[in-house]
Amino acid sequence: MTRNNNIKRYEKIINSISDRLDYLKHGEEDIKLINKLVISYHRKRNHKSFSDINVMAGSFLWLYSKMNFLWEENKEWMQKNIAGLFNLKPDTISAKSRELSKALKIKVFDQRFCRSEIVEQDPLLALIKYPYGFIIPKNMAIPNSKVENFNIDKTIKALSEIFSNNNKNEKDKTKEIKIYDSKQNVKRDFQKVLTGYCKR
Repeated sequence: MTRNNNIKRYEKIINSISDRLDYLKHGEEDIKLINKLVISYHRKRNHKSFSDINVMAGSFLWLYSKMNFLWEENKEWMQKNIAGLFNLKPDTISAKSRELSKALKIKVFDQRFCRSEIVEQDPLLALIKYPYGFIIPKNMAIPNSKVENFNIDKTIKALSEIFSNNNKNEKDKTKEIKIYDSKQNVKRDFQKVLTGYCKR
């Protein structure tokens, strides 16, 4: 498919969607996001679909409805109703929407194609993932400034005392304890654990 034909194809899909949007409760944000959804798919070199224009249009609308949970509050956005607008079977747009979702690697609360009000409900926004995979609420995170001022000598001493006391209290248990000899390594590892950036 040439670039011009590809553009004409997604324009036809967008036009087909626009013709049906009057039957669905929507706003300006919905129009922009739906168009973005269609264009993003057609910009991909792989996963191109040559399905009927109306099948693609109905599938994009159902995919958008699922991502934004529109069908839960408004019957107009339910799968059966959307399929009816294009004289299609619900199973048809259901199967195709799954293909589209897979091609675009869409996730729950996807910031690319979800309404702002939906994105704000993403529970992961309140969490931070540290380099070692440890996840905590943002309000529990330690600022970088505090980590930079971390006293390594006191930390090593405190850890040594803790490990030493544990050994005294548990003489019958064999416990291997490893304490870094290099202060730089300790500082590096503490920075990794105590600071981080939310990777989503």
